[in-house]
Amino acid sequence: GLMGELFSCHRMLVGYVPPERRAEVLQLLEHHGIKGYFQLQRSEWIKFGFVDANGLEVIPAKFDSARPFRPDRSGECAAEVSVGLKFYKIGIDGTELANSQ
Repeated sequence: GLMGELFSCHRMLVGYVPPERRAEVLQLLEHHGIKGYFQLQRSEWIKFGFVDANGLEVIPAKFDSARPFRPDRSGECAAEVSVGLKFYKIGIDGTELANSQ
């Protein structure tokens, strides 16, 4: 299910919604379900980050878009993120990976 897709490599993708936009987000998700989630990825006012299995923030919500962490062939985990027009990959500690753009 969706939770399994969002939680990988001991990190879960989460989005921060400013309080003044929360009712709008709830309505979008109620009416569109998972399609609403993908529409949120394109919102200019939501920021994405990651929490651990205990719900503790491990990578602050500072990205304009983000995809869940995935292990590569060697078992190393990375997530694709963007800030503005810069697209890159980060490791599970949140640092930008070399040669990731």
